[in-house]
Amino acid sequence: MKQVPGEPREDSSTRPASEQKACPLYRRQQEELRLMAAAFETGQATLITDTDTRIIRVNQAFTRITGYRLEDVLGQTPHLFKSGRHGPGFYAMLWNRLMAKGHWQGEIWNRNKHGQVYPIWQSITVVKGDDDQVLHYVAVFHDITERKRIERALAREASSDHLTGVANRRSFDRALVKAVKSAQAEERELVLVLFDIDHFKRVNDIHGHDVGDEILLLLARCVQDRLRKTDLLARWGGEEFTLLLSDTPLSGALQLAERLRRDVARAIFPGPTVTISIGLTRFQPGDSARDLLTRADRALYRAKQNGRNRVEVMTPDASELPPFLERRAFGTSAKGIIKLPATSSAGRRPAKDSHQGSAGATVLDSEHAVLPSHSRLSRVLDNALAIAIERRGSLTLCALDIDHFKAINDTLGNEQADRLLVLLAERLGHYLQNDDMVMRTGGDEFVLLMQRMADDTALQALLEVISRPFTLGDRQVRVTASMGVSCFPNDQAEGDSLLRHAQQAMYRAKQNGRNILSRFDPRHDRQVQQFMVERRRFERAIDQDELRLHYQPQVDMATGQVVGVEALVRWQRPGEGLLAPHTFLPLIEGSRLEEALGEWVLRTALTQLDRWQELGITLPASVNISPSHLLTRDFVTRLSALLAEHPNVSPSRLKIEVVETAAMHDIQAALEVITRCQDMGVQMAIDDFGTGFSSLTYLRQLPVDLIKVDKSFVRDMLADPSDLAIVESVIYMSRRFGRSLLAEGVETLEHASELLARGCHLAQGYGIARPMPPESLEEWLAQWPNRADWQALAGEVGRSGHA
Repeated sequence: MKQVPGEPREDSSTRPASEQKACPLYRRQQEELRLMAAAFETGQATLITDTDTRIIRVNQAFTRITGYRLEDVLGQTPHLFKSGRHGPGFYAMLWNRLMAKGHWQGEIWNRNKHGQVYPIWQSITVVKGDDDQVLHYVAVFHDITERKRIERALAREASSDHLTGVANRRSFDRALVKAVKSAQAEERELVLVLFDIDHFKRVNDIHGHDVGDEILLLLARCVQDRLRKTDLLARWGGEEFTLLLSDTPLSGALQLAERLRRDVARAIFPGPTVTISIGLTRFQPGDSARDLLTRADRALYRAKQNGRNRVEVMTPDASELPPFLERRAFGTSAKGIIKLPATSSAGRRPAKDSHQGSAGATVLDSEHAVLPSHSRLSRVLDNALAIAIERRGSLTLCALDIDHFKAINDTLGNEQADRLLVLLAERLGHYLQNDDMVMRTGGDEFVLLMQRMADDTALQALLEVISRPFTLGDRQVRVTASMGVSCFPNDQAEGDSLLRHAQQAMYRAKQNGRNILSRFDPRHDRQVQQFMVERRRFERAIDQDELRLHYQPQVDMATGQVVGVEALVRWQRPGEGLLAPHTFLPLIEGSRLEEALGEWVLRTALTQLDRWQELGITLPASVNISPSHLLTRDFVTRLSALLAEHPNVSPSRLKIEVVETAAMHDIQAALEVITRCQDMGVQMAIDDFGTGFSSLTYLRQLPVDLIKVDKSFVRDMLADPSDLAIVESVIYMSRRFGRSLLAEGVETLEHASELLARGCHLAQGYGIARPMPPESLEEWLAQWPNRADWQALAGEVGRSGHA
C-alpha cells in the first residue's frame, strides 16, 4: 500500500478520549473494527491501516509470517516490508487501481523481519463510511513460497530433463526455431553443436545404469561450467546432448568444442574414462532449424566414424572451412606444434618440412603443422609405455598449461600469441633431451614426454626456463605455466590414463596458485570426486536460500564514526550450522557458480541497503566480486539492472571490491569494467592489497577509489618488521596516488594507534566488531558511541591534531 502524503490534520486519534467516544466518525470506525473482528484471527495474515496508511492492527498470522509483532509495526507504513523487487511503477499501478475500484489483489514480494524476501498473495480493500469517506485499508495475505517452489519445479519438469536439470528436447526445439528466426532477421551468428558419450552402452552394460546416470549428470555439469548465460544446453535423448551458441563465430565455437572435449576426457567420472564426440555446424542464410540439425548430426556421425573423441564440423560448402579443418585438425584455429626425436621410435625419419633444433631435435615447421589427433597422441604414449615396460625403464609425462593465456591472447592479438607459442615450443625443444617429446595438444596446452624419471628439481628448472622473457617485436613478454606430472611405473596406468592423471595434477596446480608443479596423487582422485559432490551441494544451497550475508563495520578511527560495512557471505548448512567462506568458496572457484553467488550477494546487499534506508541507516556497503564474475561480458549490464531494481538506493552506497590479482589477468578489460561502474556512481576498491604480484602496476593503471591493506600484514605488523614495512609502503603509495586507504585485521587498540600514527584512519577488524547479521548490526550501531575505548582513541587524535 502506498503512503499518501498530506498536511497534518485533526482526526479522532488526536482528540481527548471523551470527545472521541462522542464523535460519529470514531463510533463508525469502532463499529467497522468490531465487524471485522470475527474474521480477523484467521489463518491468513491481516493488517489494518488508518487513512494515512499507518498500521493500527495486525493478527497472529501476520506475526507468524512476517516475524513482526504489533509493537514493531504500530504507526509504521507497509513501506517497511518492501523487498526492492518492485519498482515505483508497480506501486503506482496498485494504488491507482485500489482508488478506482476499491480493492486490489495480486502477487507481491515482501521482506520479513529477518531480511528474507518471500512472495505473498495479497488482497487490499478500501473500507469507507456512510459518507463515502475512507476509514481504513485492510490487507489480507498468505505466504505463497511453497506454491512458487512447486510452480518452478513443474516449469522445470516441463522444460528440463529430469536427470541432468538442463533443457529437454521439447524446450530446445522451441529455442532453436526462435534462434534461427532471429539469426535470419538480424543477421546474427549462430552455431549448433551435437555431442554424445562414446561407447555409452558399454558403460551401462558393465557398470550399471546408476553409474551411467551419474556420468550423464556430471557431464552436463562439466559442460555448463564452461558456458555463458546466453548459451543453451539440452539433453537431446539418451547420451546425446545439444548446445546452441548465439552470437558466436565458427572459430569461437570450435575452440569451445575442443576445450569441452579435452576437459571431459581428463575429468574424473565414476567407472571408466569418459570421452565425447562432437559435431557442429553454423547457420547459413536460408537455413531452417531442420537444416542445422541435419548437418550437425552428420558432423557428429563423421566424428564417430573417424575414431571418436574428436570434433568435426560440417557446412553446406566444405570449401569455406578453415584449412586446418580440411587437414583433420581438432578444431582450434591456432597452429599446432609437435617436437619429435630425430629418429622416431618406429624408425621413421622426420618430414621434409621440419628443421633441426640445436639439441639435435626435430621441430615441425609451425606454419604447416596441425594439432596431433587423439589417436596419434595415444599411439605415441602407448608406444613409449611399451618400450619402458620392455626395458624396465621409466616415463615422466607432464601436462603444461600457460597461465592466463586468454588475457595474453587478448592483449597481444592472435598472431603474436601464436608466435609466442612457437617460441615457447622451440625453447622447450632446446631445453629437453633428444629422446624427449613435446606436443601441443590444443590452445595453450603442451604435453612433455620424457624417457626417464624426472625429479622435482629438473621440472622446477623447466618452469623457470618458461618464465624467462620472450621478445616479440619491440616488446618483452613474460609467461608462467602450471605443470601436472604423472610417472610410470609409480602410476600403473595405460597411456591415456597417464595423460589424464597428468592433466588432473595440472588442474590442481592451477587451483593451488599457478606457476607451480603438482604430481598426480591417487588419493586426489577420491578427493576430486568428493569435491564435485560438495560443489553440487553448494549449488543447491543457492537455490534453497541457505546463504546469509553478515556485515562487518568499518570505522574512521580518527573521528570514531562508522563509515560503512562489508558484506560477507555465510552458509547456513542444515545440520552443520553457519559455515565461514573459506570452507565453501574453494568449491566454486573458476566455475559458473562464482557468477551465481556474486549476483546473489549483490542483490541481497542492495535489498538490505534499501531496508536500512527506511530505518534511517544510510551506510554504504562493500561486496566482494570474483575475478571471473567481474570480467564477464554482461557484468556491467547486470549490475545496472540490479541497481534499477532498487531505485531508493544511491549507487554511491555500493562499493565493489576486487582482489588484486583479478585485473592482472586482463588489465584492459578490468579498466573498462571499473570505469563503467564508476560512471554509474558505484565505488571500486582493491581488496587484499599487497598480496598480488604487481601492486604498483595495479595502482598506476586502475582508477579505484579505495585500497584495502590485507589483514595478514596488519595483524602481524606489531611483531614482524617486514609486515610493518609493507603496511607503511602501502600507506605511502596510497598518498602518492591519491587513493583512500582502509586497514583490515585491526584486532587491538595498539594496532589502531600504530596505524593512526602513520596516517591510516579507516579500519575494520575483530577489535572493532566481528561480522554479524543485519539485525545485530542495527543494535551494534546504537551501542557503538558508548565504546569508551575507541571513542577515547578518537578523542586523543583530535587533541593531538592528526590530520
